[in-house]
Amino acid sequence: RNQNWMPQILRELARGDAVIAVGALHLSGPDSLQVMLEAEGYSITRLDLTGASYDVPADPPKQREIEPEVSEDAVAPGDPNAPEKKSK
Repeated sequence: RNQNWMPQILRELARGDAVIAVGALHLSGPDSLQVMLEAEGYSITRLDLTGASYDVPADPPKQREIEPEVSEDAVAPGDPNAPEKKSK
C-alpha cells in the first residue's frame, strides 16, 4: 500500500512544502513511507500536534490525597467507620 502511495506523495512534494499525515503503521518497517521518502532524498520530521511537553520538571509538584465521598448506600450496616447519618 505504501508503494502505491509514493507517486502521489512525490507529486504533492514536487509542488513545494507539504505536510503529509499518516497512521503510525505506515511509518514502521523497511517498506515504510519514511524509509522510501528518505531514499528519495527527503528529510522527515515528526510533529507533535498534541501540545504536550516532553520536558520533565526538575521538581514535580507534590500530589495530594483526596478523601473519597462515601454514599450512605455504599456503607455496610454496622460499619464503625461509616459517616454519621444526617438528620432530615
